[in-house]
Amino acid sequence: MELLCGTFTSSPHYQRHTDNFQRTPFHNQPKRNIACTLHHKMLPAISEQPYPLSMFHGNKIICQSTERPAWLETTIPEPLRPYVMLSRLTRDIGFWIQAWPSYCLGFAAAQQILIFLYPLMKRVTYLPQAFLGITINWSALVGWTAVTGNLVNTNVFLPIYIGGVFWTIAYDTIYAHQDKKDDVKAGVKSSALLFGNSSTYWTLGFASVCIGSLGLGGYNAHLGWPFYPFIISAAGQLLWQILTVDLSDPSDCNKK
Repeated sequence: MELLCGTFTSSPHYQRHTDNFQRTPFHNQPKRNIACTLHHKMLPAISEQPYPLSMFHGNKIICQSTERPAWLETTIPEPLRPYVMLSRLTRDIGFWIQAWPSYCLGFAAAQQILIFLYPLMKRVTYLPQAFLGITINWSALVGWTAVTGNLVNTNVFLPIYIGGVFWTIAYDTIYAHQDKKDDVKAGVKSSALLFGNSSTYWTLGFASVCIGSLGLGGYNAHLGWPFYPFIISAAGQLLWQILTVDLSDPSDCNKK
Protein backbone atom coordinates (compact mmCIF):
# COMPACT_ATOMS: atom_id res chain seq x y z
CA MET A 1 0.00 0.00 0.00
CA GLU A 2 1.19 3.50 -0.73
CA LEU A 3 0.42 6.50 1.42
CA LEU A 4 0.07 10.14 0.58
CA CYS A 5 2.59 11.86 2.77
CA GLY A 6 2.32 15.58 3.35
CA THR A 7 5.62 17.43 2.96
CA PHE A 8 5.85 20.89 4.45
CA THR A 9 7.40 23.82 2.64
CA SER A 10 10.92 24.93 3.45
CA SER A 11 9.58 27.58 5.84
CA PRO A 12 11.26 27.29 9.28
CA HIS A 13 7.79 27.35 10.88
CA TYR A 14 6.70 24.31 8.90
CA GLN A 15 10.06 22.61 9.36
CA ARG A 16 9.69 22.73 13.16
CA HIS A 17 6.37 20.96 12.85
CA THR A 18 7.96 18.35 10.59
CA ASP A 19 10.69 17.69 13.14
CA ASN A 20 8.11 17.29 15.91
CA PHE A 21 6.14 14.78 13.86
CA GLN A 22 9.27 12.75 13.14
CA ARG A 23 9.93 12.46 16.89
CA THR A 24 6.36 11.39 17.71
CA PRO A 25 6.43 7.97 19.46
CA PHE A 26 4.36 5.17 17.97
CA HIS A 27 1.96 5.14 20.94
CA ASN A 28 1.04 8.76 20.12
CA GLN A 29 -0.08 7.90 16.58
CA PRO A 30 -3.72 8.89 17.27
CA LYS A 31 -2.54 12.43 18.14
CA ARG A 32 -0.46 12.45 14.99
CA ASN A 33 -3.48 11.37 12.95
CA ILE A 34 -5.53 14.24 14.39
CA ALA A 35 -2.77 16.74 13.69
CA CYS A 36 -2.35 15.45 10.16
CA THR A 37 -6.06 15.83 9.49
CA LEU A 38 -6.04 19.41 10.78
CA HIS A 39 -2.95 20.32 8.80
CA HIS A 40 -4.39 18.70 5.70
CA LYS A 41 -7.51 20.85 6.04
CA MET A 42 -5.91 24.08 7.23
CA LEU A 43 -2.48 24.33 5.58
CA PRO A 44 -2.71 24.49 1.78
CA ALA A 45 1.10 24.71 1.65
CA ILE A 46 1.29 20.93 2.05
CA SER A 47 2.24 19.15 -1.14
CA GLU A 48 1.23 15.52 -1.60
CA GLN A 49 3.44 12.86 -3.11
CA PRO A 50 3.25 9.06 -2.89
CA TYR A 51 5.83 7.48 -0.59
CA PRO A 52 6.14 3.97 0.82
CA LEU A 53 4.87 3.38 4.35
CA SER A 54 7.44 4.36 6.99
CA MET A 55 6.06 4.58 10.50
CA PHE A 56 9.25 5.01 12.46
CA HIS A 57 12.14 6.30 10.35
CA GLY A 58 10.61 8.02 7.33
CA ASN A 59 11.37 11.55 6.26
CA LYS A 60 7.74 12.33 5.54
CA ILE A 61 4.56 12.77 7.55
CA ILE A 62 1.94 10.11 6.99
CA CYS A 63 -1.36 11.89 6.42
CA GLN A 64 -3.77 9.67 4.54
CA SER A 65 -4.10 6.41 2.66
CA THR A 66 -4.59 6.29 -1.10
CA GLU A 67 -6.85 3.27 -0.60
CA ARG A 68 -10.33 4.41 0.43
CA PRO A 69 -13.61 2.50 0.42
CA ALA A 70 -15.82 3.34 -2.54
CA TRP A 71 -18.75 4.36 -0.34
CA LEU A 72 -16.64 7.13 1.21
CA GLU A 73 -16.20 8.82 -2.17
CA THR A 74 -19.80 8.37 -3.28
CA THR A 75 -21.79 9.10 -0.11
CA ILE A 76 -19.73 11.48 2.06
CA PRO A 77 -19.22 15.15 1.06
CA GLU A 78 -15.56 15.89 0.40
CA PRO A 79 -15.10 18.35 3.31
CA LEU A 80 -16.29 15.69 5.78
CA ARG A 81 -14.20 12.78 4.50
CA PRO A 82 -11.07 13.46 6.60
CA TYR A 83 -13.20 13.48 9.76
CA VAL A 84 -14.97 10.24 8.80
CA MET A 85 -11.55 8.65 8.35
CA LEU A 86 -10.32 10.15 11.61
CA SER A 87 -13.28 8.63 13.48
CA ARG A 88 -12.26 5.25 12.02
CA LEU A 89 -15.68 4.70 10.43
CA THR A 90 -13.80 3.39 7.39
CA ARG A 91 -12.36 0.56 9.51
CA ASP A 92 -13.84 -2.50 11.15
CA ILE A 93 -13.96 -0.80 14.55
CA GLY A 94 -16.09 1.97 13.05
CA PHE A 95 -18.72 -0.49 11.87
CA TRP A 96 -18.60 -2.18 15.28
CA ILE A 97 -19.28 1.13 17.04
CA GLN A 98 -22.26 1.74 14.77
CA ALA A 99 -23.66 -1.61 15.92
CA TRP A 100 -23.75 -0.48 19.56
CA PRO A 101 -27.20 0.08 21.07
CA SER A 102 -28.42 3.64 20.71
CA TYR A 103 -28.46 4.25 24.47
CA CYS A 104 -24.85 3.03 24.66
CA LEU A 105 -23.88 5.72 22.16
CA GLY A 106 -25.90 8.16 24.26
CA PHE A 107 -23.83 7.27 27.33
CA ALA A 108 -20.65 7.74 25.31
CA ALA A 109 -21.84 11.14 24.04
CA ALA A 110 -22.77 12.23 27.57
CA GLN A 111 -19.25 11.38 28.74
CA GLN A 112 -17.82 13.91 26.29
CA ILE A 113 -19.84 16.62 28.04
CA LEU A 114 -18.40 15.54 31.38
CA ILE A 115 -14.88 15.57 29.93
CA PHE A 116 -15.46 19.12 28.68
CA LEU A 117 -16.72 20.30 32.07
CA TYR A 118 -14.07 18.66 34.26
CA PRO A 119 -11.30 21.28 33.78
CA LEU A 120 -13.69 23.93 35.13
CA MET A 121 -14.47 22.09 38.35
CA LYS A 122 -11.43 23.29 40.31
CA ARG A 123 -12.96 26.77 40.25
CA VAL A 124 -16.39 25.53 41.31
CA THR A 125 -15.92 22.90 44.03
CA TYR A 126 -13.39 21.60 46.53
CA LEU A 127 -14.13 18.10 45.23
CA PRO A 128 -13.06 18.17 41.57
CA GLN A 129 -11.71 14.68 42.29
CA ALA A 130 -15.29 13.47 42.68
CA PHE A 131 -16.23 14.93 39.31
CA LEU A 132 -13.13 13.32 37.81
CA GLY A 133 -14.23 9.97 39.23
CA ILE A 134 -17.71 10.37 37.78
CA THR A 135 -16.22 11.31 34.41
CA ILE A 136 -13.52 8.74 33.77
CA ASN A 137 -15.42 5.83 35.30
CA TRP A 138 -18.42 6.63 33.12
CA SER A 139 -16.71 4.27 30.68
CA ALA A 140 -17.88 1.41 32.89
CA LEU A 141 -21.47 2.28 31.99
CA VAL A 142 -20.58 2.59 28.31
CA GLY A 143 -18.80 -0.75 28.38
CA TRP A 144 -21.63 -2.47 30.24
CA THR A 145 -24.28 -1.35 27.76
CA ALA A 146 -22.03 -2.18 24.80
CA VAL A 147 -21.42 -5.75 26.01
CA THR A 148 -24.80 -6.65 27.53
CA GLY A 149 -27.07 -4.45 25.46
CA ASN A 150 -29.14 -3.49 28.50
CA LEU A 151 -29.24 -1.62 31.80
CA VAL A 152 -31.03 -4.36 33.72
CA ASN A 153 -28.53 -5.65 36.27
CA THR A 154 -28.03 -2.44 38.22
CA ASN A 155 -26.95 -4.48 41.25
CA VAL A 156 -23.82 -5.40 39.28
CA PHE A 157 -22.72 -2.43 37.21
CA LEU A 158 -23.66 0.36 39.63
CA PRO A 159 -21.47 -0.99 42.49
CA ILE A 160 -18.62 -1.36 39.99
CA TYR A 161 -19.13 2.23 38.83
CA ILE A 162 -19.36 3.56 42.37
CA GLY A 163 -16.24 1.62 43.35
CA GLY A 164 -14.35 3.19 40.46
CA VAL A 165 -15.53 6.68 41.43
CA PHE A 166 -14.32 6.33 45.03
CA TRP A 167 -11.03 4.77 43.90
CA THR A 168 -10.43 7.87 41.77
CA ILE A 169 -11.24 10.21 44.66
CA ALA A 170 -8.82 8.30 46.92
CA TYR A 171 -5.80 8.27 44.61
CA ASP A 172 -6.39 11.75 43.18
CA THR A 173 -6.63 13.25 46.67
CA ILE A 174 -3.13 11.92 47.31
CA TYR A 175 -2.02 13.26 43.94
CA ALA A 176 -3.59 16.67 44.66
CA HIS A 177 -1.35 17.15 47.70
CA GLN A 178 1.67 17.70 45.48
CA ASP A 179 -0.04 20.74 43.91
CA LYS A 180 -1.72 22.24 46.98
CA LYS A 181 0.67 25.20 47.32
CA ASP A 182 0.26 26.09 43.67
CA ASP A 183 -3.52 25.65 43.95
CA VAL A 184 -3.62 28.21 46.75
CA LYS A 185 -1.60 30.68 44.70
CA ALA A 186 -3.80 30.12 41.67
CA GLY A 187 -7.00 30.43 43.68
CA VAL A 188 -8.34 27.01 42.67
CA LYS A 189 -9.77 24.24 44.82
CA SER A 190 -9.04 20.59 45.53
CA SER A 191 -9.82 17.83 48.01
CA ALA A 192 -6.28 18.19 49.37
CA LEU A 193 -7.11 21.72 50.50
CA LEU A 194 -10.53 20.66 51.77
CA PHE A 195 -9.33 17.74 53.91
CA GLY A 196 -5.91 19.11 54.86
CA ASN A 197 -4.27 17.10 57.63
CA SER A 198 -7.28 14.78 57.79
CA SER A 199 -6.69 13.54 54.24
CA THR A 200 -5.36 10.17 55.40
CA TYR A 201 -8.60 9.35 57.23
CA TRP A 202 -10.75 10.52 54.31
CA THR A 203 -8.78 8.54 51.75
CA LEU A 204 -9.05 5.44 53.95
CA GLY A 205 -12.80 5.95 53.92
CA PHE A 206 -12.89 6.40 50.15
CA ALA A 207 -10.76 3.30 49.66
CA SER A 208 -13.08 1.29 51.93
CA VAL A 209 -16.13 2.30 49.89
CA CYS A 210 -14.21 1.44 46.71
CA ILE A 211 -13.27 -2.07 47.82
CA GLY A 212 -16.68 -2.72 49.36
CA SER A 213 -18.48 -1.63 46.18
CA LEU A 214 -16.25 -3.68 43.89
CA GLY A 215 -16.69 -6.69 46.17
CA LEU A 216 -20.46 -6.24 46.14
CA GLY A 217 -20.51 -6.00 42.35
CA GLY A 218 -18.47 -9.17 42.04
CA TYR A 219 -20.68 -10.99 44.52
CA ASN A 220 -23.86 -9.92 42.72
CA ALA A 221 -22.32 -11.05 39.43
CA HIS A 222 -21.71 -14.50 41.00
CA LEU A 223 -18.00 -14.40 40.27
CA GLY A 224 -15.98 -17.40 41.40
CA TRP A 225 -13.55 -17.60 44.29
CA PRO A 226 -10.50 -16.29 42.29
CA PHE A 227 -12.13 -12.84 42.31
CA TYR A 228 -11.78 -12.47 46.09
CA PRO A 229 -7.99 -12.93 46.45
CA PHE A 230 -7.55 -10.24 43.83
CA ILE A 231 -9.91 -7.83 45.57
CA ILE A 232 -8.08 -8.47 48.85
CA SER A 233 -4.77 -7.74 47.10
CA ALA A 234 -6.21 -4.49 45.75
CA ALA A 235 -7.30 -3.54 49.27
CA GLY A 236 -3.80 -4.22 50.57
CA GLN A 237 -2.23 -2.13 47.85
CA LEU A 238 -4.53 0.82 48.58
CA LEU A 239 -3.86 0.48 52.30
CA TRP A 240 -0.11 0.56 51.67
CA GLN A 241 -0.43 3.66 49.47
CA ILE A 242 -2.48 5.61 51.97
CA LEU A 243 -0.54 4.68 55.12
CA THR A 244 2.95 5.16 53.69
CA VAL A 245 2.55 8.33 51.61
CA ASP A 246 4.12 11.52 52.93
CA LEU A 247 1.51 14.14 52.05
CA SER A 248 4.02 16.92 52.69
CA ASP A 249 6.41 15.53 50.07
CA PRO A 250 5.23 16.24 46.48
CA SER A 251 7.59 13.65 44.98
CA ASP A 252 6.26 10.92 47.29
CA CYS A 253 2.66 11.89 46.46
CA ASN A 254 3.54 11.54 42.78
CA LYS A 255 5.09 8.10 43.34
CA LYS A 256 2.11 6.82 45.32
